[in-house]
Amino acid sequence: MQRFFDAQADWTGEHNPRTIKERKAYLKNCRPQRKVLLGMMLRSVRNQRAGFAREYLKHWLDQLEPESMVGITPNLRELLVLANQRGDTRLDRQRRYEAIRFFDEARAMVELEQQDRIDYIYKDLTAMIKLLVSHLFELGSDLVTIWTGHDRNDSYRVKDFSIGVPLARDGLFIRQNAITCRFYETPHGRCVVALHHRIKEHYATLLKMVKQQREGLESPSTINDRCALKLVVPNEETALAVAKHIQQIIEDAGGIIARRKDTLTQDPDRANRHSSRFFKILSLIIVWRKRHFEIQITTFPHYYSSEFAVDEENHTIYRLLQCFDHYFPWIFPTEIYGIDWNDRQLRRDIMAFEIVRMGWRVDRRTLPISQTEEE
Repeated sequence: MQRFFDAQADWTGEHNPRTIKERKAYLKNCRPQRKVLLGMMLRSVRNQRAGFAREYLKHWLDQLEPESMVGITPNLRELLVLANQRGDTRLDRQRRYEAIRFFDEARAMVELEQQDRIDYIYKDLTAMIKLLVSHLFELGSDLVTIWTGHDRNDSYRVKDFSIGVPLARDGLFIRQNAITCRFYETPHGRCVVALHHRIKEHYATLLKMVKQQREGLESPSTINDRCALKLVVPNEETALAVAKHIQQIIEDAGGIIARRKDTLTQDPDRANRHSSRFFKILSLIIVWRKRHFEIQITTFPHYYSSEFAVDEENHTIYRLLQCFDHYFPWIFPTEIYGIDWNDRQLRRDIMAFEIVRMGWRVDRRTLPISQTEEE
């Protein structure tokens, strides 16, 4: 991936025939099968980029829309033709930037696919789920109602909850949440556990690699969480029991626990700026069948705080803070699209739009807008 990291220097600036010549030479040496794969990855790059903007920047879509020809060009050869067009208007610079960038991103994603095919990633996570489902859970499942009580004076964190029984607490906002659960047997009886899965696709993997490279990590291309599972349990005691049970299952199946991190029952490492100090999980990094898996275990109160709190315990807000400091400036640089991602009012507006989707009313002046400073 070092070629991709180095190539980013070519994306902005004046027209440079050298940058086009190198990429033409690469394309000329590609076999037909790789060219087909490059075309598929080009479409994926554009779709993933558009989805990223729609998710977080809905009110700025017109300003961030790709130049029309770059946005519909079907192959990388045509991209280079567009990148080779001279001109110094704002649209000329945007066209050149997007054409070269999309080319390089498609090429990098082909490299990722050749290193680790996405269908193999899906296959391996499927095998892991089958392993855990067959050894961890009891038969059956149910749609369960979780009632959560949120404290407005503490960023709408969950302060109380109940399973299957309506909750009534003065001073708390009550939410009713439906979730599909499996059954886990404990010494105190059967309890409900929710199981979620997540695969990090090539574009998301590329984003994380770039973030790690920009942060100066020694091995920025190393990503160990492309396959991930999250289990949500009633309490910390059950979380510890489930973690112990999973370790036994994995070791019996020939795997190992490569790393264990517990911020659920222990104080978090406040020096670690790569994770939210509010995020409460018990995390296991597993190596099984030559594949890394991350399994996170948390409780229902922390899970619903990660969905509905209005600070960094909310995963979406935490992700937005990463976007402000890393992803937005890298994907949509100010010199191309004219948006100052350091503008504090802009950050508050984007954060407020996200919180409105949760159904809360808050003072915008109190919203978090950076991971690197305290308001």
